[in-house]
Amino acid sequence: MFSIGKGRKPISDFWWLTSEEARQYRYVDLFHQEAYSDEPNTDRDPCSCPMRQSDKRHELEFLSQWKVMFGNMNVFRSYALYNSDIEGEGLIGPLLLDIDRTQEGSYAPDFDRALKDTRLLVKEYCSSLEGKNYRIFFTGHKGFHIEIHPRAISTPHNIDRWQYFENVCKDINKKFGDDFVDKFHNHVRLHNSINSWIDCLGRRVCLMSYEISVDEVHKLSIESILKKARTLACAALDS
Repeated sequence: MFSIGKGRKPISDFWWLTSEEARQYRYVDLFHQEAYSDEPNTDRDPCSCPMRQSDKRHELEFLSQWKVMFGNMNVFRSYALYNSDIEGEGLIGPLLLDIDRTQEGSYAPDFDRALKDTRLLVKEYCSSLEGKNYRIFFTGHKGFHIEIHPRAISTPHNIDRWQYFENVCKDINKKFGDDFVDKFHNHVRLHNSINSWIDCLGRRVCLMSYEISVDEVHKLSIESILKKARTLACAALDS
């Protein structure tokens, strides 16, 4: 089993589902990606390491097995959940604000800027959300994810949720600057999984993607956040 350390219970990847939605949307596509390089234009850059999708949809309970199959490394789920294992209606969620920051000319992370911009977004946007119903995750590589419960932004029932979420992100980018939050992807990194990649010096890096509190975002240094991510990843790999 993979642990995120003592003192904090892992939050479910589906914390945002209502009871009714959890009963109806029980299937998900799963993905895995090989570790890619921060160095662009190589045979290991992201374009050369595509997402590999599961050969079928799985019930949500299968996520733990999917993690084990790939050593809990670079594992993802589809942004949409489905009410059928073949075809059928989908439900996306939560609203995911993706803050990725890289150094110029490479995919190498700019951790300091990512934390600074996450603090700004939490202070100037998330703090005013209804019920403050959101979660923050260090992604283990280029930045942070903020997951917002649909209820916190009063998602209209008569509007497509995907389009509404996109509109929210566009509004955020108008306020804070172009590409402040990344565009939507059809996959989401699984909570408490290891983000493994190859840095510009050719070294394999492994950091845990894990939840951090609002207080930790504002008070912890990026060095402390990275230290914990390394410690959690090492503990998981040794278990």
